[in-house]
Amino acid sequence: MAYREWRRRDIYRRLAKEEGKPSRSYYKLREVLDQYRFIPRGGFVIDLGCYPGGWLLAAAEEVGEAGCVVGVDLRETTPPAPNVRTIVGDVREHRVKRELQWLARGRADAVLSDLSPKLSGNWEVDAERTLELAFEALDIAKRCLRRGGAFFVKVFEYPRLAEFERELQRQFVRVIRLIPKATRKGSRELFILALGFRGRRAKRRLLQRTRLS
Repeated sequence: MAYREWRRRDIYRRLAKEEGKPSRSYYKLREVLDQYRFIPRGGFVIDLGCYPGGWLLAAAEEVGEAGCVVGVDLRETTPPAPNVRTIVGDVREHRVKRELQWLARGRADAVLSDLSPKLSGNWEVDAERTLELAFEALDIAKRCLRRGGAFFVKVFEYPRLAEFERELQRQFVRVIRLIPKATRKGSRELFILALGFRGRRAKRRLLQRTRLS
């Protein structure tokens, strides 16, 4: 690879190092926040798959000193700001889900998910596992978000992604596909921002449809 091309592709990694950010992923979330402003000052945010802390830092900056960000990861993650706390655990465990529900009490303004499985090298297997984690993240979002809250999640283009997006459309007012500039060139990852959580009303309608079917 030519040196100039390498520099262009790696600009966000170098920028993170120069500015003291935990990772290049900081700039992915920062770009989306600057455009959509879906995290309020003083808000409560949950970050799933938070290691090494790039999204934690961006969310902490957005909520400010009066807000709170809670991160979860299998690896211990050093909180990058005073208004951040972290939990070591698997988001699929009931223990972790219960703890997040208790902390959020149905008032979370946003749930973020940068979850990634241990990669096998098989594209279809890895994409399917990533989508399964996205569904787990959505389950946590439905448990923890306030009505009107937001959900931001990493996924990969994959046939079953349409199923996931249909579920998002049932649960949220607006669903947007995004590829932030800091995404690696050639990467198959994309991000989905779901805005306007419908809350209990959507759950009641789903139960009614289930009873009628």
